Amino acid sequence: MNFTELQAGLRQAGVDPDRVNMSQGDLDLWAHNIVFEKGFYTSYVNDGRDEFFREFSYEGRPVEFVTEDEICDYLWKKLTAPTPVPKKSTHTPEQLEVRKNELMADTLRRLSKRRGGKG
Repeated sequence: MNFTELQAGLRQAGVDPDRVNMSQGDLDLWAHNIVFEKGFYTSYVNDGRDEFFREFSYEGRPVEFVTEDEICDYLWKKLTAPTPVPKKSTHTPEQLEVRKNELMADTLRRLSKRRGGKG
């Protein structure tokens, strides 16, 4: 799948095709930017503070591919993957409130110890 096919497929799947950008020098703040550099296609993303960084895999390796087809397939899978449905809590609101209070008390105790208090 090349870039044009990726955008058409995203549009057909109901995903905004502007979420990917084949960069010609300018990077898009709101997109996965495909950049060809040093013989590899790489995805650059915005960190939310107008800084761009190479995208890394969960294993900590840079997301880079030899062909346009490979990076487009990667972005297709990433952008069209179903959103996981969060599990409903099995705890009552009262149980959650008790746990929240326990965590707050523990945090305050630890901070007090760091500052030299008795905790």
